[in-house]
Amino acid sequence: MNKFIRNNFLAICITLAVIYAFAKKATIFQQEPTLKVITVLPINQETNKIFTDYWKNNKIEVAKYELKEDFISIGESTLTFSIYYVEGVNKTDSIQTLRSDFTSKIYKSNYDYSTMTSAYLPLNLSLRPHAMKVINSVQEPMSNSFLQLSQIPKSYEIESKNTFQERANHYSILERKNLEDELWAKIRMNPKDLPTGDVEFIPSFDYWQSVRKNPKIHEAKAEIKDYSGIEFMSKKLKIYNLKYSDLKRNLSIIFEANSPFEIVGWKGVNDGNVVVAVRK
Repeated sequence: MNKFIRNNFLAICITLAVIYAFAKKATIFQQEPTLKVITVLPINQETNKIFTDYWKNNKIEVAKYELKEDFISIGESTLTFSIYYVEGVNKTDSIQTLRSDFTSKIYKSNYDYSTMTSAYLPLNLSLRPHAMKVINSVQEPMSNSFLQLSQIPKSYEIESKNTFQERANHYSILERKNLEDELWAKIRMNPKDLPTGDVEFIPSFDYWQSVRKNPKIHEAKAEIKDYSGIEFMSKKLKIYNLKYSDLKRNLSIIFEANSPFEIVGWKGVNDGNVVVAVRK
């Protein structure tokens, strides 16, 4: 036996090492695939250096807005932007995105509620023109609801959960179209990438939560032009108008014409109700 061990000592050591590696799940066949981090700047961004300098070092920008309806304050919104990495469609890429977090607190008719929507827009819009993910949640006195959109190959996967029994759980697949919830980040990156003309949109998740329906695609008309109103005061401003053809819903976003394209406010119309948001 001792002679056998001496003659085969190296082979025995290698065999034991292989057995130990498999037991610890440390072989290359058992390891999880390493995420490939894609850190690209937006090649469509004309002012690359300005964009990079502004958002470098994981800068987080926070802006607050007062919400008014018929000139009466009904709540406030906070819009936050930051650079963030998300998992790609194939689960092995980590995509660099501009993340927008849109929170609102509404105090209206003794009925308070709050909403939050996070959208993750890739910096390289020529390669990935739409948000990788949109997450929305609504907290109401008697219920909580959740909506999530994720990119899958050639489509969007949408999941919803709600404490209302008739809307408790829902799953659907939609074509990849423009997302209203990605507009805020697109403006901050480069307004020239905003869709215009006759376009198809998935309205904001806040809208779908308010009407208690599941997201669908709707036709709309969109335009961008110089702002000439008096409600919003700043240096040279632009306005992006979005009007749905078959919904009683319009959205106008007002922003500074020059980089970093800060958003100064917006006006939303839903079924005749007009809400104006002005930056504090």
